[in-house]
Amino acid sequence: MKIKKAIIPAGGLGTRMLPITKSVPKELLPINMKPMIQYAVEEGVKSGIKEILIIIRKNKDLIKNYLTGKVDKRLLNRKEIKNLENLTRECKIDFTYQKGAKGLMDAIFLGENFVNNEPFAVLLPDNIMVSRIPCIKQLIDLFNVKDKYSYIILKKFVGKIDPEEVDIGGIEYELISKNIYKITHIKKKKKKIIKLKNGEIGLKNFGRYVFKEDVFYYIKKFRTEYRGEFDDTPILNKLASEEKLRGKLYNGLIFDTGNISGFNSALLHFMGKN
Repeated sequence: MKIKKAIIPAGGLGTRMLPITKSVPKELLPINMKPMIQYAVEEGVKSGIKEILIIIRKNKDLIKNYLTGKVDKRLLNRKEIKNLENLTRECKIDFTYQKGAKGLMDAIFLGENFVNNEPFAVLLPDNIMVSRIPCIKQLIDLFNVKDKYSYIILKKFVGKIDPEEVDIGGIEYELISKNIYKITHIKKKKKKIIKLKNGEIGLKNFGRYVFKEDVFYYIKKFRTEYRGEFDDTPILNKLASEEKLRGKLYNGLIFDTGNISGFNSALLHFMGKN
């Protein structure tokens, strides 16, 4: 079954971008005069996605207004408005509300009825990906070849070549073929930054996923155990333990625009200064 649906979680608090996110949703902060959320929608549409569910909170209706709100007639002929309206005509966009900051997997859980027993994509809007082939399409293409797995996108870091201190998770893996990894274990995320030794290779997953519909079985199983934020680690690790998870090494640029450093790096890149 081809993947035509995507979930975009946008219900976070944006604490790393305070104080601006006290009033403006992080996902609407502009990179090169275009908000983060629009990059995610564009990537989905370019990858063949026809239906998108965006998960927001009650105080983030500005996102809904931006993508689907009415436009002043005096602005309808502006190129930027036409581009946005053309984008939102190419796919159906719906919204649902997440109560509190309960984490990524809680947000995905809210999309179960929307997914309706189909495989689906997930795009985190504060990870802006730049590549010739859209990042999520790379995972979708893999799924179309082998649809027995869920897929995540990976970035490789090498000690002493990349920055000495890299915030990476503990991903254990086996190389299957060029740029394709079997994920065997994912350690629980730690707050401290992991230092890579000289020549040591570390893999980190970023905010692009393709899930089979059975992921909701695992989410329901773990969901009641979490009182705080329910992140992706326990679910990905469960999939890995049952040999249901694969990773694709990404050949492209990744900007983690959910923090000041990544946001500024993205600005410099799109301004042509990086």
